[in-house]
Amino acid sequence: MNDIVKEYNPNDSTTTQTVLAVLEVLHHLVKRPLYGLTGGVLVLLVICLVIQDRTVLVQAHLTIHALASTLYITLRDLYTRHRHSIAQVLCEIMNPGEVAALLNHVAEVFH
Repeated sequence: MNDIVKEYNPNDSTTTQTVLAVLEVLHHLVKRPLYGLTGGVLVLLVICLVIQDRTVLVQAHLTIHALASTLYITLRDLYTRHRHSIAQVLCEIMNPGEVAALLNHVAEVFH
């Protein structure tokens, strides 16, 4: 997923379709208990927030909300539990100057 985001081209519908297919699978997965996989799934969803495609962003938001709902916790608690993993993966895929703004955007998703 990191490679897809790094090479994402908004004019390439194949990349967008690939990300949307991954999001659809994740949306079905989060409706069931994930046990130890929650953090990994959440990281994949957060990576999708980097992509500047409205459909991808909306689907990622909805799936993050579904994950919190499945776990019976608030979005804020979900973020708090996994904020270190989220920050780490975002640092890996973003340019250093963009990380702070993106972290703010991600934090807003969880409020």
